[in-house]
Amino acid sequence: MNVDQTATQQTQLASARHAARVVGLILPLTLTFVATLVTAMWVPRMPDPMAVHWGADFRPDGFGPPWSNVALSLGTGLLLTAMYFLQHLQRARPGAAQWGPMHRFLPAMILGTVTLLQVISVATAWLQLDAVHATETPATGWVIMIAFVLWVSVSVVAYLVQPKLRIDAPETAFTQPMPLKADERAIWFGEARAAKPFVYVMGPSIAVLFGATVWLFSIGAEPIAAWITLGCTALLAVLFLTNTWFRVRVDRSGLTARSAVGWPVYRVPIEDVKAVRVVEINPFAEYGGWGVRHSPNGFGIVLRAGEGIVVDRHSRSRTFAVTVDDAASAGSLLAAFAPNLDAPDARSRQ
Repeated sequence: MNVDQTATQQTQLASARHAARVVGLILPLTLTFVATLVTAMWVPRMPDPMAVHWGADFRPDGFGPPWSNVALSLGTGLLLTAMYFLQHLQRARPGAAQWGPMHRFLPAMILGTVTLLQVISVATAWLQLDAVHATETPATGWVIMIAFVLWVSVSVVAYLVQPKLRIDAPETAFTQPMPLKADERAIWFGEARAAKPFVYVMGPSIAVLFGATVWLFSIGAEPIAAWITLGCTALLAVLFLTNTWFRVRVDRSGLTARSAVGWPVYRVPIEDVKAVRVVEINPFAEYGGWGVRHSPNGFGIVLRAGEGIVVDRHSRSRTFAVTVDDAASAGSLLAAFAPNLDAPDARSRQ
């Protein structure tokens, strides 16, 4: 319990957390175990092998053991539901936002996505009941359509039924400008990098995808499958290279964050700097995840949890945030250069 919260806020927060727990944890687990039980009961009635993948014409083109849908229902359901705990782990950090739109969005997306996958798992197993050969399975286009409509509908309803609540982190004082003489020049350099565990997972994953792509082309696989795999591999590689390492610079022109490969580049002109804060940034709770993010809280290059700079801008209502080490020095220098700094009330509270 946060001592800075009022009694009303504590009551509202308890209600919001209960709703999120029901939507993002209890209901997805219930769907997962029901779908797992149903598909497990149907295993004796499945063809061997059963269809587990459908092509562009929605006809079977991939096959597996009769228990494949049981594993799909249980594995994907539990994995997606586990994401519910991420925002709780980050909320324990000092300075974390207490509640906001992302705390509603995540449980809603978990429930919607679990619904999508379990409907597909159960429906495609049902279509194969008592079939002699999996190739007899009817086209699954209608299954995909229904599952997609349910995914969108359930996600939207699950978001709307949760309390609309926003409780920000304890107020943070705006950064004091660094004392500089008129003839002094100063530049600050820093880096924003993704956490090492993320790099250790994504790097090998892309390498495996690349290997799979080479293998598909070498065995003369269906061209569409090989090219789709190649496209996915290339897209992931580009996103990984351009969005996991930024060089950050603060000087008289403003704040610049440039990808280590040279693109993309994000800037806040010095004339647009309204106020600067150095805060503890909570990527998952405040921005919905790690990376280059847009959220109701603003735009962020949030590659890890921890200290960072948040810039309020004159031209936009949305803030600009970036996670960097030594954020206090960077923020203080940026405030010193800003000709239109507008935070007198905040500075008076320090």
